[in-house]
Amino acid sequence: MTLAQQVATSYLKKLYGKMKVSQVRFTRIWFTTYGTRDVWEVEGVVILKRGMLSKETRNFRLQLDPLTGRIIGFEI
Repeated sequence: MTLAQQVATSYLKKLYGKMKVSQVRFTRIWFTTYGTRDVWEVEGVVILKRGMLSKETRNFRLQLDPLTGRIIGFEI
């Protein structure tokens, strides 16, 4: 698991709660440059527990600073 995947997983667990996140799947991870700033882009799907038998699927996209690991932007 890359640093970008670890940061994304921990961010989603903080956002939704550790017990509600059932699974995190990554579809794309790539490195881009915006002007003078380098950014890791992470896309994927998070599966959340909703009650005893139901689950909910949500797509996400995060932008991470490669030097600090901080979240720059997100879309959920």
